[in-house]
Amino acid sequence: QAVQGAASGSSSTNVSGGTIQQSVVTTTSGGAVSNQTSASFSLATGTTATTASGQSASGTLSTSVSFFSNASGSGALAFPGGFSPTVQNVGGTSSQQSMTTAGFANVTVTDSGGNRITQFSPPIPLSVTIPASTINQAEGRTIQNGDQIQVFSYDESRGVWITEGTTTVSGPDASGNLTATYMTGHLSTWNFGYSGQGCSSGTFSLNRNGNSGAITLRAASADGSWVSSEIVVASANSSFVVSGAPTN
Repeated sequence: QAVQGAASGSSSTNVSGGTIQQSVVTTTSGGAVSNQTSASFSLATGTTATTASGQSASGTLSTSVSFFSNASGSGALAFPGGFSPTVQNVGGTSSQQSMTTAGFANVTVTDSGGNRITQFSPPIPLSVTIPASTINQAEGRTIQNGDQIQVFSYDESRGVWITEGTTTVSGPDASGNLTATYMTGHLSTWNFGYSGQGCSSGTFSLNRNGNSGAITLRAASADGSWVSSEIVVASANSSFVVSGAPTN
């Protein structure tokens, strides 16, 4: 289903013997409505394209990219696995962590046989636009030119985010937003953001007006980069704690 604040785009090119014959750039059309953020990736002539099992692509490659901005609450709710997922660090260890997003993109490529193409050599560039309101969780301030941002790919089979590395943010552009580009040899859902150990955020009080029903709510960060799981406050309670929030 369509998600408010998201944007998508598609294109195509040809391959022969598993090698791309003509370069192509696939980008979201017009960017996300809320703040004109976008995502794009490019396939250069001569790049080899294969499936995860090593089968060479053939015929026509159909490419698509969808981008979800952190400026949209609906986009944040579409984040795979929620914002307290299992994250595999560079060293291979996994733990449940709090995660934020400056924007996440889903990239797919299929060939004429319907095969999902996921491996590319040499690596291909994936770029996303980062809203200027995004909080750099490492610094506790809005993100700036030259800052580092973490890059994650999503392993759908395990429901785990894998830490791929970091990349440098550049900008701002004419709209005040910034850009992050990462070179990747494989396709997935990609997140540009931060992860770390979450914390419990205070005690919040509800001023009940006499109604006795339970209340279900979510908490969100001011920049839209994080949304809590559902918090249920029983009818007998008037306070709650937000757990797993980003440290900043």
